[in-house]
Amino acid sequence: MSLSLFGSNITKEVGALAAFRGFFNLSQADLTILTGVARATMSRLENKNERAVRADTLVTLLDTFELLGATIRSDAAGELTICITPEGISLGEDMRSLKGDAKLAYLADYLDYKLESLSTILGKSERDDELTAACLTSRKRLRSYVGK
Repeated sequence: MSLSLFGSNITKEVGALAAFRGFFNLSQADLTILTGVARATMSRLENKNERAVRADTLVTLLDTFELLGATIRSDAAGELTICITPEGISLGEDMRSLKGDAKLAYLADYLDYKLESLSTILGKSERDDELTAACLTSRKRLRSYVGK
């Protein structure tokens, strides 16, 4: 799996999950709060531990990537590439200036905005419904953590 920004691969040394977290200034603990995926699982993924990871865990992480402004592409060999959209780039720039609970509160506000934009889509697809459900779940986790 690789992470691309404006078509340039930025993950020569680290995996896509670590690169994604770094781009959005998220620690493993932050991503655990956002996704509900155990920190140990993320560590295994980042360190390419050979233990199997459940498919629903990968779906949760990929949904989160998409909610934060990434597109996920797969080539013929099944290799995934995560590309950050202009909206995601803007969010990442904002996130890099924030720390601690302020960062998580900002993410919760961003997910409020994302829910609003998802609710205005005409002719919603099944994927839009899946993203809405993922957004609601992530927002609920963040709000309960930051107390809003």
